Amino acid sequence: LDKKLQWALYAWAARQATGREVEASEYVFTSRQGSGWVSRVAAPADEQVEPLLESVLDRVHSGHLMPAPDEKSTCSWCDFKSGGC
Repeated sequence: LDKKLQWALYAWAARQATGREVEASEYVFTSRQGSGWVSRVAAPADEQVEPLLESVLDRVHSGHLMPAPDEKSTCSWCDFKSGGC
């Protein structure tokens, strides 16, 4: 999940909010570089995602934007950069 954590969290949240099963997540990139590219990944089980939630919430509460799994890099698909929020 290290490189697909955002996908996993969205799938988990959708399941919690709707009570429905999520088979897969899709990204449709709208940035200039992504230009409509679509990527799809199977949704992980809740048992894989839930142990990570506390760590993610700690990062959110600190105000830190983590645009890429590697803290020394930024997202190569979107226009957001760490510190921009």
